[in-house]
Amino acid sequence: MNASPRGPRGLLIIVLSTVLGLAAGAAWQWLRQPPPPPADLAATMFPQPRPLPEGFRLTDQDGRPLDAARLRGKWTFVFFGFTHCPDVCPTTLTVMARLKKMLAAGPDPAPVQMLFVSVDPKRDTPEVLKRYVTFFDPEFLGATAPMERLVPMTRSLGILFAYNNQGRDDGGYTVDHSAQILLFSPEAQWVAVFGTPHVAARMARTFRQIRSYYE
Repeated sequence: MNASPRGPRGLLIIVLSTVLGLAAGAAWQWLRQPPPPPADLAATMFPQPRPLPEGFRLTDQDGRPLDAARLRGKWTFVFFGFTHCPDVCPTTLTVMARLKKMLAAGPDPAPVQMLFVSVDPKRDTPEVLKRYVTFFDPEFLGATAPMERLVPMTRSLGILFAYNNQGRDDGGYTVDHSAQILLFSPEAQWVAVFGTPHVAARMARTFRQIRSYYE
């Protein structure tokens, strides 16, 4: 039977083994941590991607289902609004069209798609959505969902909206809504939020930083 280490030398071996083991464990934990997000971004980026809400099931401008499968394989910029919007929505979609062109013309272009989600499903039928989004870009996607799915989905993504008929006596209404643009990765995971003001050049630069971080 081998004797266990005794004396100062044996104690030193035990201490060194323990220290090295702890150091190796700490190094492994450090290596597993994600790197810090890039600095000076024109967006709020999540260090860890967030999954899509379970209720992410929409109908697009052609009447086809639009779910997580349609987001996979491309970076997707998503904006929530409504087609009767007088200012914020057309302005934002114009910026998104400009952004799409910038990303396509830049070095190492990424597969990108733009999605407009209506929070006014009563008026924004597939036909209405198609006329609206293709005015800004023929490849833009438009989609919506019944209110019972739309409300929990938007809330889980931090999107708020409310109907407003103040000052109207014709039965019409507007919709007050959040103005941020969400970014989803080619794995259909939520990775960033672009707040206002939306500037295409700044968004293009930030997108390239985010893409580099995740890829």
